[in-house]
Amino acid sequence: MNCGTGMIPRDFEPDLAFDLLHVSDSHFWGIEKWDRGRLVAWQRMEAAVAAEINAGRRRPQAILFTGDLVETPWSLRPFRTGVSALLGLGKACRLVDDVDTEWPRGPKPPAAWWQFYGTSLFMVPGNHDTYWFGLRLLKHSLRRYMRYLLTDEQQVSWATGAVLPVACRGPLQLLMLDSTGAPAFFGSARGGVDLEHGVPRNLPERAGALSIALMHGHPVQPPYHISGADQESQMVLENAGRLMKNLVDLGVRLIVHGHRHYPAVYGLTMQSSEAEPYARHLVI
Repeated sequence: MNCGTGMIPRDFEPDLAFDLLHVSDSHFWGIEKWDRGRLVAWQRMEAAVAAEINAGRRRPQAILFTGDLVETPWSLRPFRTGVSALLGLGKACRLVDDVDTEWPRGPKPPAAWWQFYGTSLFMVPGNHDTYWFGLRLLKHSLRRYMRYLLTDEQQVSWATGAVLPVACRGPLQLLMLDSTGAPAFFGSARGGVDLEHGVPRNLPERAGALSIALMHGHPVQPPYHISGADQESQMVLENAGRLMKNLVDLGVRLIVHGHRHYPAVYGLTMQSSEAEPYARHLVI
């Protein structure tokens, strides 16, 4: 899955017939009675996706999951529920063979997971996957459970703070960012990306590729008026401005994220940091 090194051509204008399914923030508890409503909603989504495929209107060729698979990482149980749900969605999209998708007891996900994850499913962690109820009030992290879902390469990258691998899927180039770092206490849900170690210096050179960044936290502030302790200003990444500039310089054209549970699409025009700045259109 590692695509090498280099830079993307700057004059590329994507024109891709490639369906993507973006899903985020399932917040599974791993307790049947508390997950009942979530699983009903998930099954309805699977049925709606399957209906689109059967009617020939859509055919997702990759699923992007942008964090908060679980409500709180208290054990492996919520992750077992989440993995089984994602595998079921993969079956609905015809990306997973018709096999048993349940995660049995034990620390390792089923074999179907490793055929699906990193080839058709691409995901990043959310604050709820990493910290108790998603709040970074202490430096202690509960990442040990999420690690069971990652490849060996990603586990090493996560443990050392290095850049997660850049993945390739058809015409797509997927940059997966861990945005669960940064402030505690008054900004405990904001998060941030380690710009020194968590973002690559360049991206692989692939003619005709579309570069997409996956993250959990908000790179921009959506136009919602939300007051109180959970106001929108407390959800935007701590270093969102510098991160956006870095992504534009890398040639990223699409950012997908989760965190706040509102669907929205934004279009931005930004300048690069090169000696001769140019306009770069970015969809979020």
